[in-house]
Amino acid sequence: MKLELFISLGGKIIDSRIFDDKEIAWKAFETALNPTKTVYLEEEPMSGYETKNLPDGRIELWYVGETVRSLLGIYDSQEELDQARQQVQKQEERDQFLSHTLKDGKRRKVVVRDPDPEDTERSGIKAIIISDDITQVGNLDSQQIDVLISLGDLMDYTLIRASEVYQPAWILAVRGNHDDPRPFPDPIQDLHLQVAEIKGVLFGGFGGSWKYKDQGTYLYDQGEVSRLLANFPTVDVFIAHNSPWGVHERDKDVHQGFEAFINYIERVQPRYFLHGHQHVNQVIMIGNTEVVGVYGEIGLDLKQDNPE
Repeated sequence: MKLELFISLGGKIIDSRIFDDKEIAWKAFETALNPTKTVYLEEEPMSGYETKNLPDGRIELWYVGETVRSLLGIYDSQEELDQARQQVQKQEERDQFLSHTLKDGKRRKVVVRDPDPEDTERSGIKAIIISDDITQVGNLDSQQIDVLISLGDLMDYTLIRASEVYQPAWILAVRGNHDDPRPFPDPIQDLHLQVAEIKGVLFGGFGGSWKYKDQGTYLYDQGEVSRLLANFPTVDVFIAHNSPWGVHERDKDVHQGFEAFINYIERVQPRYFLHGHQHVNQVIMIGNTEVVGVYGEIGLDLKQDNPE
């Protein structure tokens, strides 16, 4: 008999797993209820994949381990599925696959440190921004950073792995159009239509992409985004999965930018606008706003003063 377990931390569902062994399922359950901010992960070699064709034509990709099955993603075409499989395989070559499943054996800790009050005297915010490509995450020189920012289309375990490598004081994120519709695990803060303050700097965000198909997650038409951002407050750093209209666009179909982002930039002039989705690492200026496209990961010192 198989058991399906919804694993949660801090009252939020972070993952689901199917177990063949009841004892292992209960170990995972007990660990998921740990009330601390520590997430325990076990290293488990990738042992195989399974795919499942859905009635609407999309394809599920499953990781199949010795004791657990995990849904890695849902893709619109065989080409997208093959690309995702290649990315995960490359990740495995560099590092062992991390699973929320626990059994007897080696465990790794992801510890989120509390911000040091003395850090508030520093002149900038040291950030690492990640987006879209799991194979390029975790490769920068290890250093003390203030905030890890995810711009979407990354599996939750990739964010957790990056947190382990870089030990940020804060983790901010938005979802991409290929992400699962579930809450982020603690301590990741979902910034979609939210504002967070770090060392006196205001961060805001918007997840998802243009609605290029009828069904999917985190898809919005141009009018929806305009309405949602019409009264969005002023922030210093805006993070998004999609790009502004006409900026870094790969095409006007799947990768069409949001017109409302241009309107927000012109109205507010945030110091930075960070986005993913377009698979580019490029920077342009729109007025006083530095628009940064990210693919993989970059390090960035977020200055608090506006350019002259």
